[in-house]
Amino acid sequence: MKQAHNLLIVSDLHLSQGWNPETGKTSRLEDFLRDDAFARFLRYHEEIKDQPRFGGRPWLLILNGDIFDFLQVASLPQDGMELRTVTGVDHQSELSANEQEYGLGTTAAESEWKLKQIAQGHQAFFAALGRFIASGNRVVVVRGNHDVELHWQEVQERFTVEARRAHTRHWLQEGGAPPATLETCHERIRFYPWFYHESGRIYVEHGCQYDAANHFRDFVNPVLPDDPQHIELPWGSFFVRYLF
Repeated sequence: MKQAHNLLIVSDLHLSQGWNPETGKTSRLEDFLRDDAFARFLRYHEEIKDQPRFGGRPWLLILNGDIFDFLQVASLPQDGMELRTVTGVDHQSELSANEQEYGLGTTAAESEWKLKQIAQGHQAFFAALGRFIASGNRVVVVRGNHDVELHWQEVQERFTVEARRAHTRHWLQEGGAPPATLETCHERIRFYPWFYHESGRIYVEHGCQYDAANHFRDFVNPVLPDDPQHIELPWGSFFVRYLF
């Protein structure tokens, strides 16, 4: 009861590209279809935090790995400037056959683009996070094996920007808690490379390091030794990418 915050922990939501408002369809590789339920989950806990058992303390929401599934984002940027910015080529035909069929790789630019697509397909989810943060709560993001691309600073920044942007859009339409500044969002969102620990209270990690199929040689710096611009994926990720 002396802690500065109360804890909420969720994991393995596996958001991918979600719903496309232009086509009116959900990605065939999408696993998470409960954005509105997640928003209600956060709103409910915001409403009850003043109850005596919670002491009016803010929440610390721990997103404990595989919140996103970068492996299941298989679309490609549009030819031209968008594709060139992400990959360095102008036409999808210039990408490898592998990339054309299964999606982009794991560079910082490619991973950031994938997270942007995830955010576009899950606006309610990101708006809920932004509102939660604007209400004085904090978010901790622990990476898992399906969202190891959160290793990149560019992807972390994209996460923060998209949460604030989605909440701003929602606020303009619905009202409620005004958006937090980007500086405040940076203060209230923290990324951890392996685990989250409060001494004497709690230890949280995703757990992929204890599974042979999803173990990383170096989870703190999960890049290829001879090509540090790319993530070194475990073989379980290749199973997802090429078979599942």
